[in-house]
Parts: sequence; structure tokens; C-alpha cells
Amino acid sequence: MTFQKGRSGNPGGRPRIAGHIRELARRHGEEAFARIVALMGSDNDKVALAAVRHVLDRACGKAPATLAGEGGEGPARLPIVTGIRRDGDDRHEAGAIEHRLSLEIGEGRT
Repeated sequence: MTFQKGRSGNPGGRPRIAGHIRELARRHGEEAFARIVALMGSDNDKVALAAVRHVLDRACGKAPATLAGEGGEGPARLPIVTGIRRDGDDRHEAGAIEHRLSLEIGEGRT
């Protein structure tokens, strides 16, 4: 499926949250966040750590996920066979033209 230039691939947009649910969340937002901050002082390390992560995610944004290779080295590489011949690409077998791309997952490069 090809997208037309200047048109959204998702014209309906994201699903809407019901208005009453959004209003409830907004009404209790400060109370909920105060509770999370209080949980940072929990004697249970798992609870405290989860609360700290939540506060930091809200304050700084979530850290990007990264994928490592099998030996822990990164980034992971994924070969893709496109069947498209590129200039200077002389790799072929039995008349089939293959071109392998390595996608560097986690670095946003193709």
C-alpha cells in the first residue's frame, strides 16, 4: 500500500480517550503523582525503584531502547534481501540478484 503525498497514512488519527475518563485522570493527576513520589521512600526497594523510574520518565522522558548483538556487542544487525541490484554490486547466484542491507537497529540508520 502506497501513501499519497500530503495525506496521512492514518486519517482517523489515534483512538480518542473517552472524555469522562480523561477528566477523571486530570482530576486525580496531582494526587496520583503525590502518591508516586511518596512511594519513592518505600522500604521495599522494588516499589521505590519503580516509583523513581516513573518520576524520571515523566521528568526526562523514557530512555531509548537499545538492542545488542549475540555477544553483547551492538548494534544488532539484520540482513535483508531486496532483490534490487545496486551499482557496483556484483553479487549474484544462478541468475538471481541479491543485495543485502544491514539495518542498524536502535541507531535509526538504514
